[in-house]
Amino acid sequence: MRTAIVVILLVLLVGSFSANAQRLTGGLSVELTDPAGKAVADAKAVVVSKDRGNRVEVMSNADGQIVIADLPPGDYELTVEHEGFKRLTTVFTVRVGINTSLDFKMEIGSIATSVTVEINAITVDTDKSAVQGTVTAVQIDALPLNGRNFLDLAQLAPGVQVVDGGSFDPTKNQFTGVSIGGRSGRSTRIQVDGVDITDETVGTTVMNLSNESIEEFGISQSSLDPSTDLTSTGAVNIISKSGTNTFHGSGFGFFTRFLRFCPYAIRRAATRCVA
Repeated sequence: MRTAIVVILLVLLVGSFSANAQRLTGGLSVELTDPAGKAVADAKAVVVSKDRGNRVEVMSNADGQIVIADLPPGDYELTVEHEGFKRLTTVFTVRVGINTSLDFKMEIGSIATSVTVEINAITVDTDKSAVQGTVTAVQIDALPLNGRNFLDLAQLAPGVQVVDGGSFDPTKNQFTGVSIGGRSGRSTRIQVDGVDITDETVGTTVMNLSNESIEEFGISQSSLDPSTDLTSTGAVNIISKSGTNTFHGSGFGFFTRFLRFCPYAIRRAATRCVA
């Protein structure tokens, strides 16, 4: 009996982890064809992370398809080789929760000849019907966020507003709820690296994050996938920054100057009275 209970708990744990894992990564789907439009099978594809140097090697199937399900968000270089065709090289970007779909027509020639393909920077996930949006770390650094509330980034998605957490409960002052499609904002799921930080009692979150710690801020609404578990309104998925092969860091500070009352300074704006 105890063994059966342990097995059931392990199955539930693995299922929960798998659902969250879908939210932590993106994916890549590539379709290879020759100049006649026929599928190129058994082509060797190498995907290398430009930030971390991680390497993945796969072979195209009989339909000329290359599928890599789990890739951390970031920039990657893809190299495809097949005897009788020129080597194909391209750079693409993976976003959290989005499957990047690419189609390439291989050119006849020597494998020693390399062809570099420039692809569109806009990523469209054709495998899902959910409305999704992603804010990258570069965009976050450039955006002025009053009060440094990380959930203010949700307002960049259409049909999304932030709600003062104090309207839910006095304990949630200085916290923010995310309203999607005109809903109250209590039921929006908020996850950080697959960990749910939603306050199940009154809504909003149970923690705040530094803007500098966010690698990608994703928000999805409508026709959600199973990884959003308990909500049907929308979900916020945040990926925190991790180590790379380059040295990096950040810092911030608040500076406030207090001025004491100075009648002369009021009459003459050029004169300053500093406490």
